[in-house]
Amino acid sequence: MQKLMAKIFEVQKALPPIQKEKPTEKAPYKYVNLERIHQALNPLLLEHRLLVLQPLDKAENGAVTIDTIVYDLDSGESLESRFELPRAGMQRVNEVQDIGAAITYGRRYSLVSLFRIDGVDEDTDGVPVPQFQRKTGQVNMAQLQENAVALVMSCNWPQEKKSNICQRIPVMDVNALDSLCRSAAQSGGRL
Repeated sequence: MQKLMAKIFEVQKALPPIQKEKPTEKAPYKYVNLERIHQALNPLLLEHRLLVLQPLDKAENGAVTIDTIVYDLDSGESLESRFELPRAGMQRVNEVQDIGAAITYGRRYSLVSLFRIDGVDEDTDGVPVPQFQRKTGQVNMAQLQENAVALVMSCNWPQEKKSNICQRIPVMDVNALDSLCRSAAQSGGRL
């Protein structure tokens, strides 16, 4: 399982933050849709020779489940997780549409969980590395580390946790710092 875990780790490190969207103009919430997850994830899965399958199944209690299977084409190792789908409970749709919405939800959140996919809003204050810098590789690590410390120290975490995280900041790469800053910003941290 060690080879598979190493590959999943590499995919997690390389995944960029994915833009959250509103499903409709009037919706009060945003989320990362499944199509955007596939667009970001599929090239990395191909590069690392990982296959992801998400077949439907039925649990003993009759509930529909999504089995997410990550298979390493080189080592033959695999990782499986099962998500029992609740009914979406959507109004003004038929039963098949309701089940379809639950399947999409299950597939999306299974991938988000396995690959630690971060969704970001357009105007997130906690992202310290502008996208153009990330794409061109022009990242000022000292400034990024300084921003990470400021965000961590200003968020609502216990002091011991903040101290432990700040001790690890000097050895983190850009992706880890970026992810840390988003987490800290979501926990009330400010620059």
